[in-house]
Amino acid sequence: MQKIVSIEKQELSAEKIDLSSVDVLKKKTSEAKSFLKKYNKGLTREINNAVQTLKEARKLNDDGFSLRGSGAKDFRAFGRKAQELGVDFLDIPEVKEYLDTMRELDEINSQILKAIPSKI
Repeated sequence: MQKIVSIEKQELSAEKIDLSSVDVLKKKTSEAKSFLKKYNKGLTREINNAVQTLKEARKLNDDGFSLRGSGAKDFRAFGRKAQELGVDFLDIPEVKEYLDTMRELDEINSQILKAIPSKI
């Protein structure tokens, strides 16, 4: 008789453990769903904004490289003409300003390239 009572107690205990485990899982599932509902909307929006910002940064960087390339072509042509005239064009204030500006553009382009993932 004691064995039967013991077996019944074990079965009841096992059922309680199973039921309490299921309740824990239900609670965790509910918490996870709440988390997803609350943060998924905001997170998706933030990710989309970040991707858009990175795309814009890449375009600006590409535009900067294009500007640098076309400016370099004009700069070389100007330099050749100045040399033909015997002028030291590096002493011209506008040339100095151009070179300083291009250095700044190069620095910004380099920073952007370091910061932007290669695939967006």
